[in-house]
Amino acid sequence: MKIWRIANVLWVLFFVVTAAIIWFREADGSGAVNTTANRSVSLIVLGVFAILIVVIQYVWYRFAKNSSNR
Repeated sequence: MKIWRIANVLWVLFFVVTAAIIWFREADGSGAVNTTANRSVSLIVLGVFAILIVVIQYVWYRFAKNSSNR
């Protein structure tokens, strides 16, 4: 389970760094200027992706925990 915790810390760091990059960049990849609305939409998309990862991690954890108890 030590690897599990390290992986989760890496996921959290990934999402925090990505959110900071999205919030502080002046223009996106296409060169369009980022407004607060554009940044918010980008962060919402990142949040949906994060929720998907959390759900997958939870299911995987429950499966691994049940397998190790047998």
